[in-house]
Amino acid sequence: PSAAMVANGPAFSRSLIKWFEHNSCLWSGVDFVTSPERGTFAVARHDLSPNCTIAAIPKDAMLSRKTAADAAALHELLDEGLPPVEVLSLAVALERAAGRRSRWYTWLKTLSRDEPL
Repeated sequence: PSAAMVANGPAFSRSLIKWFEHNSCLWSGVDFVTSPERGTFAVARHDLSPNCTIAAIPKDAMLSRKTAADAAALHELLDEGLPPVEVLSLAVALERAAGRRSRWYTWLKTLSRDEPL
């Protein structure tokens, strides 16, 4: 789309690349693109073969119910029977609400606000 901009363009947030590097995230063969409608996402530079690895993200860099700041409370919600997808949505909402205090702040800013959780 014409509104999308490739990551190495001037409008792309360099802070996201720094966040990836700080969190030991590796990637290859993709460009990061941002658009108002979809947030930031990766696009392959060429056709990919089956079983091709384009990214390696350490588990502790992934936002999950185990790594969220409120992990203990989220675990209790799972124990009470709340579905995992709802617990993860709550984790994202809580981290967004934490703003700059969240370790995922830079990454969360790249997500589309219109994407349903």
